[in-house]
Amino acid sequence: MTKVKVKEIERLNVDILQIVNERNRLQSKMEKHVIFSKFLEKTVESAEEFQEIREIITRYDTLCATHDYLMKKEAKSQDGTEQEKAKLKKFIEVESQIHF
Repeated sequence: MTKVKVKEIERLNVDILQIVNERNRLQSKMEKHVIFSKFLEKTVESAEEFQEIREIITRYDTLCATHDYLMKKEAKSQDGTEQEKAKLKKFIEVESQIHF
């Protein structure tokens, strides 16, 4: 064999080792997450509301977006309430000073 072919074989062996390691890592990750897939499949089977796993995920996304929107709206309302309380307190102080 020529020197070039030996180097190419060595490089390919390194590539194979990296690919095998990546495959093992992904396989392990997949095995850890299979429980979630099974849970979603059982949910689809038992819930009349959902026909596919994608529908559950879409519903979850919608609920998260709604939650975020409501939290922002609540914070804005809370800020408005605090501002109005401050105005009322100042008004009461001014009124009490005028009447005394």
